[in-house]
Amino acid sequence: DLLRGAKNTVTIANPYWSESAVIRLLNRLHSWKPPEGFQLSLITREEMDGSNLAAVQQFISFLAKKGVSVQSLAADRMNLGIAHAKFVIADLKKILLGSANLTHNGTAENFELSVYIESTELIEPLCKILEEQFSVTDGIYRKNRINPWKE
Repeated sequence: DLLRGAKNTVTIANPYWSESAVIRLLNRLHSWKPPEGFQLSLITREEMDGSNLAAVQQFISFLAKKGVSVQSLAADRMNLGIAHAKFVIADLKKILLGSANLTHNGTAENFELSVYIESTELIEPLCKILEEQFSVTDGIYRKNRINPWKE
């Protein structure tokens, strides 16, 4: 629903994918008409086995057919460690942070926890951190990994 309700941009971070979970997602998005100029950023892992890769490619292909501009970032390629974050940010106004991967187990079997936030007061600082982690400057990915546990 975050993706369907977004007006300009969505960022999805998810390291693990399965075709069955992506098919369920695409079925929900079947009649979705993205706004003109809609952009989606996808943060995932570069190193994927065949089923993960096929699921991501299926998702990106679906979005491309809908006219969505997709930017895909491989967090491990950017020396940010192994991608493990799971979140969806819509229009920098709404965010879903959680533990579930876009896999069958993550969406249908496991006990997972997610937090939905719709507060610019809370989202803006979080988006600033994410931008520092994942932004591109002059075509070069920043490598300044933030350590929240450091004093």
